[in-house]
Amino acid sequence: MKKPRFATPIFLVRHQAEKDLFGVIRELGNLGFDAFEMGGLYGNDPEAVRQAAEEACLEILMDHVPYTEFETKLKEVIATRKALGSKYISICKIPEDKYPGGVNFSEGIRFIYHVAEEVKKAGMTLQYHNHGFDFMMRIEGKYPIEHILDSIPAELLQHVPDIGWCMLGGGDPVYMLEKYADRCKVIHMKDYYAEGPVRLRTAHELGGNRGGAEYYQFEFRPTGYGIVNFPSMMNQIMACEPEWLTTDHDGSYCGRDYQELKMSCQYLEGLASLHCL
Repeated sequence: MKKPRFATPIFLVRHQAEKDLFGVIRELGNLGFDAFEMGGLYGNDPEAVRQAAEEACLEILMDHVPYTEFETKLKEVIATRKALGSKYISICKIPEDKYPGGVNFSEGIRFIYHVAEEVKKAGMTLQYHNHGFDFMMRIEGKYPIEHILDSIPAELLQHVPDIGWCMLGGGDPVYMLEKYADRCKVIHMKDYYAEGPVRLRTAHELGGNRGGAEYYQFEFRPTGYGIVNFPSMMNQIMACEPEWLTTDHDGSYCGRDYQELKMSCQYLEGLASLHCL
């Protein structure tokens, strides 16, 4: 089985990226990753960002773009990510009325379908990355995210299963990996610790802090250093034939951001090596 490559989102070091994105890219290039995921351009020219990535021997795997940006400047969004050299674009922050269960869900799906077609014409693939809220209820027996993915063909919309967020929302990551095995080419290996069962919608819920007693002392951890049992899911993960495994570490609390990212990368490399030729 082919060994996946390894990436990290910029999210953990987003505040540093706001001040010096190119410095962040250079730092990421020293950690052992093959690529990183954007969360916006931080006011920089896409060609300059791409050049900085190439100089650091990194690919720009994808950018995460809010739904409303696609609504207001679709051609610009696609052209900019094409200039970055991204293979994927992730659509996020679907408005509540157009999210499953919302009054305009059908309209939202039609628009995502249109976006996905335009992204494909540009030689890229649209993806949807889950958070905790995607699993916190059921609609007609299915998680909200299933209604999104089941409404659009796999060749147009891929899934980025975030295993940690799936668990934090009350979902079953093994079920999701098995059901959507044909559309999980990028898998986010988020890890965390908590003393008891905790539910979170997104990382913003805690404002960058650890959770207190209300959240069972919750904290994000480097991949492999929390309570998510990744080894028990590796058969399902590798059955998806992922091209990329991504650390997606959402919170560091002691000023050791880059050290923790390196820990995550080294853990993933070792874990994947046990399951690949």
